[in-house]
Amino acid sequence: MPFWPATERRSSGTELTGAFREEQDDHHDLPDNLSRFLAASGNVERAALEAIALQAYREEKLSSGELRRLLGYRTRLQVHAFLKAHGVPLQYGLEDLEHDRKEGDAIPRPSAR
Repeated sequence: MPFWPATERRSSGTELTGAFREEQDDHHDLPDNLSRFLAASGNVERAALEAIALQAYREEKLSSGELRRLLGYRTRLQVHAFLKAHGVPLQYGLEDLEHDRKEGDAIPRPSAR
């Protein structure tokens, strides 16, 4: 966005006041390939939400549980499938493994016959 000195007159003939004035532009053009991707998705809002959510997950700003709730999935497996479809590895560390192991150990075993 361009800045002009306070006393400069723009080509439109308007005079700017104050130290600097910033020209406002509320319109942003998307690159063609991004526009085609969003149009092909059929639901621009959903495609944008998924793209933002994926990036937040990659940057570890969202957990898989938060991602699940944000995208409206009912199960972890749906989140795992979503991540796999987009080539994003599951963030599964040693702490997650230990939690799952403890949960598995707490499941009652069937009695032997």
